[in-house]
Amino acid sequence: MAIVPTHLYNVTFNSSDLMKVLLLTRENSADLFPQDSRLLANNVKGVKVLDQENPYNDTLEVMYHLLDNLGIEKTAGEYNGEEITVEKAASLIEEVSNQLDLAIQIRDDIIKDREENFDALQILKEISNQNINLDELEDTKYIKCRFGRIPLNEFDKLKYYNEFPFIFKKYSENKDFIWGIYTGLTKDIAEIDNLFNSISFELITLPDFAHGPLDSAISELKTECNAMKKYIGHINDRIAIIRKQYEQELLRTFTTLYNLKLIFDQARYVVDYSNKHAIYVFSTLTLKEVESIFQDVDGIRILQLPGNIYNSKGIHPPVVTKNNFFAKPFEEILRPRCSDVFDPAFLLAIGSAIISAVFLGDLGWGAMLMILGLLFGYRSTNIGKIFISMGIFAFIGGIFYGTVFDTFQVYPAILMTPFEPVQKILYFLAGMVVWVAVMWLIRGVTNKKVDL
Repeated sequence: MAIVPTHLYNVTFNSSDLMKVLLLTRENSADLFPQDSRLLANNVKGVKVLDQENPYNDTLEVMYHLLDNLGIEKTAGEYNGEEITVEKAASLIEEVSNQLDLAIQIRDDIIKDREENFDALQILKEISNQNINLDELEDTKYIKCRFGRIPLNEFDKLKYYNEFPFIFKKYSENKDFIWGIYTGLTKDIAEIDNLFNSISFELITLPDFAHGPLDSAISELKTECNAMKKYIGHINDRIAIIRKQYEQELLRTFTTLYNLKLIFDQARYVVDYSNKHAIYVFSTLTLKEVESIFQDVDGIRILQLPGNIYNSKGIHPPVVTKNNFFAKPFEEILRPRCSDVFDPAFLLAIGSAIISAVFLGDLGWGAMLMILGLLFGYRSTNIGKIFISMGIFAFIGGIFYGTVFDTFQVYPAILMTPFEPVQKILYFLAGMVVWVAVMWLIRGVTNKKVDL
């Protein structure tokens, strides 16, 4: 139960092995802690940061769009270090897109036309009880009619235009729109059109095949909409065939591209020496253990450096602790620092357990602390885990005292508590504060000097 010392290593390799080294670094992220190359390369002649744009970003973006069009969930599968060139991935995307894009374009155009036909059908149904002939209406010389709908929240604005020479006939209304027709003289229609456009009137243009009596026009529209629906179904079937044919290959390619992008994002750790690259990593591993990680990379060179060699550049070794599940959450109370040689987490855990059992021992308080720990999120937060730990030991103390919330004596006490209820809480709080203060003092006394 202590702070584990770390070592600094310089890992130099050929530029061609960049992705291989980054992959190995990522796979061993629990043991290797790479340092930001911007701190190392700052103002050093001949040394620069590997700042090229991630080559996988654009191809991956196109892949996202393609998977959306095919209705394939964008979930990366298991990655085992596979590689793929951007050119090969782009070739697959182009092959699928050439078959898919035309089908989607045709389908979307038909869907748009069908929606327009539905709008026209709606307005014709609303005025179907009127003795109107569309051909005669279209041939009128001195008046013009416009079919359409107005958003419900815009309709009240019409009252401000009562002086304008138009007639608006409302036919129906739903929670979003008011459907109707407005009529005006041909000489005024441009001004009237502009007025209705200002209140978001949506013009519904009747298709060319809708003509004659309304019943005939409605029948023709229904027939056309049904034909469109069938054709859209045929196109969707074709898209489903394309999806089935390419789904597995696309998902494999997506998984590879996604992980290669993540790996290349680590290029911020790479120092560029033109024909050579290097990363600087802190690790608790020995030199031989680090060498074994990169043993399959030809021409790699690993040197161990003094841990404080780059302190002046703001690079300090990470604090790595080795604590079990019982003590680990208590690192939150006194966070380890790079100057520490003493890790108080285990003693904090022991102390809190004893203090909770002795001073807070109670079946009710113990259960309440455990519930509080669950509410704080015992899986994701150390605070939740600390509450659960103290609750468990308070509950154990309560087993000996036999009390619930210091009010009910459930059974005869195995041990009699020497404290009153209020005293227990005060002594518990005071005990925790004193114990944390003692650990803080010991840590301060044992601190080593850190060069800045």
